[in-house]
Amino acid sequence: MASEAHLRAQYESGASAATSGASASSSAATAATSAAEPFQLSELLATPKAPSGGDTGDFDSRHHAAALHGAKPDEYDDVGRVLSQKSELRAHLGAVYTAKFSPCGRLLASGSLDTKVLLWDVTTKFNQQQLAALAQHAQLVIDVSWSDDSAALVSASYDHTVKLWDVEKSQLVASSEVPGLVQCVSFSMADSNQYFFGTSKSCIHQVDSRADVVRSWQNDAMVNSLYVSPDGQFIVTGDSKGMLKTWDVRMDACIDDISKLNDPGRHAISHIHASPPVDGRRGDEDGRFLAANSYDNLLRVYDRRSKLISSSHGQEQMQLSFSVTGHKNKNWPIKSAFFRGEGDKYKLMLPSNRHAQRKLTDGDGEDFQDTDRPDTTQETLLLATGSADNKIYLHDVSLKHPNARPAPYLVQKIDAHSDRVYCVDFHPTEPILASASADFSVKIWLPRSSARLPKPKS
Repeated sequence: MASEAHLRAQYESGASAATSGASASSSAATAATSAAEPFQLSELLATPKAPSGGDTGDFDSRHHAAALHGAKPDEYDDVGRVLSQKSELRAHLGAVYTAKFSPCGRLLASGSLDTKVLLWDVTTKFNQQQLAALAQHAQLVIDVSWSDDSAALVSASYDHTVKLWDVEKSQLVASSEVPGLVQCVSFSMADSNQYFFGTSKSCIHQVDSRADVVRSWQNDAMVNSLYVSPDGQFIVTGDSKGMLKTWDVRMDACIDDISKLNDPGRHAISHIHASPPVDGRRGDEDGRFLAANSYDNLLRVYDRRSKLISSSHGQEQMQLSFSVTGHKNKNWPIKSAFFRGEGDKYKLMLPSNRHAQRKLTDGDGEDFQDTDRPDTTQETLLLATGSADNKIYLHDVSLKHPNARPAPYLVQKIDAHSDRVYCVDFHPTEPILASASADFSVKIWLPRSSARLPKPKS
């Protein structure tokens, strides 16, 4: 098992580069900070007004996406799932390990080796502005998580703390210090006062913002990633020994009969996350799929067939559905993300058989064959992952029908950054992707072509 010293060395390998680049970037960072002052976060957190007509400034228009990139028909497939770079956000002075969209979809938070959390306005098509720099950490920021109402943010750092922030005021609310490096953090969507985090000291901690650390559980390996069920009653963890474990918050214990070894080689799990709910509901489909990035260069996806966690604790929990390969994950904290858009309401037109062979022009010159694509319009589920080879891998993992097993295929391999891509995250309702990289940047990607279908009448 990796030591804390090894983890620090791994992440801080870019520190000298960050220092050398700091002076060159300081003026730009200063300008970004001063430019951020006039912006009012309260306006972004408020419920948006209905557009009065004309250009709304949203990203979900087929016309705007195509016009923005000057896309030609042979540069994207006819389902609009090939992503192209929209913008590059540069203000960090070190590797960026995490970037997460807020649930409201109007903000993006990024965390970096430079110890800062930056907040960005992502409501405009051009020139996303830095809104705030949250600079209270003393070591690198490895993970962030938003509250369900987008009003609060928690950040996890190697300074042994998790910090809670008031987003509108851009102020520190509370800081919880524990032994070990904090590896991951997640809000409970059921209670915005509660959040959970895992550490290199093999502990999971539950925090209530009204009472600091209120409960802890001891694991037998470093906790690299965690997922909290929508009701806040269960936690799934991925650890450095390759185990997926489920913890019952009410019972205050690990549920051993549904713990699962991710791979026989016991490679460390770097990230886990669940698929979005169907149609925005927190119901039976919530968290049906669980994706796990692993140091053996495999991204495994588990299928629960309904809830990720159920009270039955039966033997049918989290059956391996499929794995995707190609990306490089070994020894790096690579993260992945699902996209389902606004549940059933966002659909993509799948091509007819005449487009069975597609050429995706994204710089690598590769052709992807697909002889088993459906001919009909259907809900689309996408899975993207970062990679240590500087690329983003985008897979279609859609279901042909509810009882089917996904037949994943690679939609696009994107030459995304000039260094490792640590994190990707999809916008909560639109096929917009953010990527965070060791090259100090965050990039925003969106389809060259997309079309929204009318919502079916009930």
